[in-house]
Amino acid sequence: MKRSERFRKFSEISSGLENNAGVKLATAQSQLETQAKQLRELKSYLGEYQLQLQEKLDNSDSALVINGYQQFISSLNGAIALQTEIVRKTEVQVGELRQAWIEKRIEVSKYDQAADNFRFQEDTQ
Repeated sequence: MKRSERFRKFSEISSGLENNAGVKLATAQSQLETQAKQLRELKSYLGEYQLQLQEKLDNSDSALVINGYQQFISSLNGAIALQTEIVRKTEVQVGELRQAWIEKRIEVSKYDQAADNFRFQEDTQ
């Protein structure tokens, strides 16, 4: 087997690994989008309930109703803090997976280039 063929085999194997890394990256990016959407929804709910609370305060509703809104808003704030942390961790994971994919892509390019160089040498001999 010629050297160019051996390097082409390395390239094929690395390409499979690159594809696996790409699938992992795509999955993580999808998860990030889902988590970020959930965070946006929570923040939207918070805004809506804050407006409703303000209306209740303006209309001098009962203390029990106002307290219920405040407790719910407090729960939403906790959920937002938790979801923000999940999004942050997922962003880190996506960054790491993107870097791994880039490294695999560079590796494939190196093997492809080496195979091309060896094929050129073989053809000129």
